[in-house]
Amino acid sequence: MKFNSKKNAIIGIILFCIYIIVDLFIDEILLQYTYKLIFSIKNPLFIEFSYLIKTTSLLLCEIIFLYLYLSFNKKLDVLLLILFSCVLTGTHAFLKEIYNQGRPYMFNSDVQTLECIAELGKPSGHAICIVSYMISLYQADRFENEEEMKLPLFKSILYTIIALIVCLSRIILGVHSIGQVIYGIIFTLCMYMIYLNIVHQQIKKFIHKHIKYQSHKLTIFTAVLFLVFLTLSLSADFYSRNYFAQQPDLYYKYIDAVQECRVRNGLEKLNDESGFILQRSTSHSYGYYFIIIGALLGLVIFRGVYEEGLYEVQSKFRTRLTLFIRIMIFYLMIFSVQYGMEYFEPKQYESYLVMIVVGHIILGLCVTLIYPILMYFLGLEIYGSMQCVNKSTLFIDYSHIWESDSIIQE
Repeated sequence: MKFNSKKNAIIGIILFCIYIIVDLFIDEILLQYTYKLIFSIKNPLFIEFSYLIKTTSLLLCEIIFLYLYLSFNKKLDVLLLILFSCVLTGTHAFLKEIYNQGRPYMFNSDVQTLECIAELGKPSGHAICIVSYMISLYQADRFENEEEMKLPLFKSILYTIIALIVCLSRIILGVHSIGQVIYGIIFTLCMYMIYLNIVHQQIKKFIHKHIKYQSHKLTIFTAVLFLVFLTLSLSADFYSRNYFAQQPDLYYKYIDAVQECRVRNGLEKLNDESGFILQRSTSHSYGYYFIIIGALLGLVIFRGVYEEGLYEVQSKFRTRLTLFIRIMIFYLMIFSVQYGMEYFEPKQYESYLVMIVVGHIILGLCVTLIYPILMYFLGLEIYGSMQCVNKSTLFIDYSHIWESDSIIQE
């Protein structure tokens, strides 16, 4: 894919617009093919294997992604890929609350799934996430090793197979139709055509420029983006609640299917006193929007000199033990915040939305602000990382490092 190509980006926009129209005519047909596929599978081990794939695939991808962020030289490239994955994850919740479509097992009681998701179904969030992660993993490798990327064809085939296996598992489990999965795949591919060809380099240059100086443009950009994400989230959520308020029979059809599924699988029924279970579950993905805000806010606060690509020169600071400790601390911090949001989840719907916003902003701050400060105080920072080189009064002035032309790598 050629970067900065407006032609490729325009093709991505056109393809997605065309598919939106085509989807209107084939969605019901693909749903019937979904049922045929589900009922043709007789081996329960195959279904259990699909459930295992669902449980582990995205978590493993997130762990690998965070590892790349810590271990690769070109951190800003990887960070932007992570943040764009967050954009797509948040947008998938927006699309779900616009379409307000249920899942295959909600329409057909003969579909006995192991996963009783009380969430809207179109498009498939797992399809969007896994395709996004696979593209980002490939591109992160490409950014890091532009001249000598090893086995590019093998990696592209491997990542494609992994993505297709995860997508197929969602169909087999009865939690997504073929149409919902295809929609998620095409949406993600088209968005990456736009992002990689136009947006990535522009955003990278913008952040690279304004992270060095006391410019207000990065602050304004973060504030505007926050308002955009907040508006999208609240407007789609309001639209979805109003939609089901006018069609309560459809809402309770979905909820009854969820409750029956939970009883069949030996789970406790959900408490639906508020009447917004579907929206509540779906809206959790909006939090990914605010991870972006938290990460950008961290860059706004954590200004100074920005350099990267010095790991090989300063190899003594990158021992395996030090890197392992850094990674474990990073994982512990990220997953502790995620667990905290689940543990302290409020019952009131409005309070839940506030928690999503605040909790995920903190999650983003962990990546670009809290973690770097912690590494400094623990003495585990690595020269050349965008996370430790700063001329503020809090941090040591590393500017003498850049005086040697032999060390600096553009």
